[in-house]
Amino acid sequence: MVRNVIFSKSDKIFQFAFIYVVEIGSKTHEKSRDIDSFIGIMAVIKKLNQDLSMKITSTSVAARVAQFEDLTRSIPIKKCSNVFINQRDTPSVRDLIRKFSSQPEKPIKNIKLEATASSSPNRINQEKHAANLIGETFKAYKQRKEAKAVNELGVKTLTNSKASRSYFYDQKGQFLSRTPDNFQKGGKGGFKQLVRRDDQFVQLHIHRLDENLNQRSYNQLANSTLQGYESICKAQFVNPTTMIAHNGGKEVASLIDEGKSVKLLAFKTLLSDLKNLHEKSIYFHDIKPENLTFDDKIVRHIDVENLIAPGYNTRDEGIVCSPYYITQHLLNDIEFGDNKDHASRNHDNYAVLKSIIEATTGSFFDENNRADEDASMPVFGMGEKSLGRARVWIQENVLPKWQNNAEQLLKCPGTQTKPVAVFDMIDWASVEKSDLA
Repeated sequence: MVRNVIFSKSDKIFQFAFIYVVEIGSKTHEKSRDIDSFIGIMAVIKKLNQDLSMKITSTSVAARVAQFEDLTRSIPIKKCSNVFINQRDTPSVRDLIRKFSSQPEKPIKNIKLEATASSSPNRINQEKHAANLIGETFKAYKQRKEAKAVNELGVKTLTNSKASRSYFYDQKGQFLSRTPDNFQKGGKGGFKQLVRRDDQFVQLHIHRLDENLNQRSYNQLANSTLQGYESICKAQFVNPTTMIAHNGGKEVASLIDEGKSVKLLAFKTLLSDLKNLHEKSIYFHDIKPENLTFDDKIVRHIDVENLIAPGYNTRDEGIVCSPYYITQHLLNDIEFGDNKDHASRNHDNYAVLKSIIEATTGSFFDENNRADEDASMPVFGMGEKSLGRARVWIQENVLPKWQNNAEQLLKCPGTQTKPVAVFDMIDWASVEKSDLA
């Protein structure tokens, strides 16, 4: 994949084009060179504007790099091949770029520029100065990042105070996230509250620490076991009171409140991942529309730090769940039953199937009980009225061989001795056919 970023001077004296050839692959980033391209490029833009009297508008750059900023942090940059000046390949500049890709012999604390650079009539001097500027900017930024200490959660923070933005890296220097652009105060939950948001990230303030949650262990889990699952919005504790997560879209619960529905096909990846996670003895226990997001493509889990996983979190301290999406019978089996893994699968399957029916039909089953904070937890599952509505949905979307099983799951989920994954129940061929119609 080739991405071009072009900067041009208003009087068209010369143009710079950085051509990066990047290879997209799930594992190649582990061997990639540590070059923070976008930050370096933006620093170069600032320096060129200041020191070469160039007129580079941020809007023209933004149009070129709309998806470049965070993409280049995780995708390997295979080579920086050419720099073009006046649309011509310039070997002298290309050689200088190669020179500055190596480690500096001495630390660079400040970038000092020749005062005569901007007024020099010699085009070659301008080219050399620009190439030096680019190389030094990259090196200086890289040195600042490497000098940063790792905090108690295994995260490095590099802050641009003027832009009021911080960038977060893991111990190996791989980009994790950044501070979202916009302040947006959201609803306050039991432990967290939304404080900032943009199209790529959301920032949550931890206003009450969960004593049963090891934040560093969760970061390690998120960067290892959970990393390959597209249906889980990646999130990191960047310090004890701040979590940064990828923006997964709008909460499914909000869409339902607005009377909007989500297509069943949008849940396919989530259900496939859920089946795979269950096979690894990983259970969410708090699946509900408030903990699901939709970005017009797929539905994803959010707020998963209280999940149960081997070596991370056990059921010894209980589970985090919502009364509307569990039953007393299930909870007893999870805490005291002979087969807690089966009970945990049944809980996730019950909660996700109930949430999917609500999301795809655009309405909750029992909105009054759902909104009542003092409502009691049901002993078993759905009553006959709600089950009648669910039965219609099951007949339309579940394979005939599993329809009775799906109905029994909603009616009395604790009785499922051999849990069947909801992914296996769905008639995906019919769902995909109807989606194309």
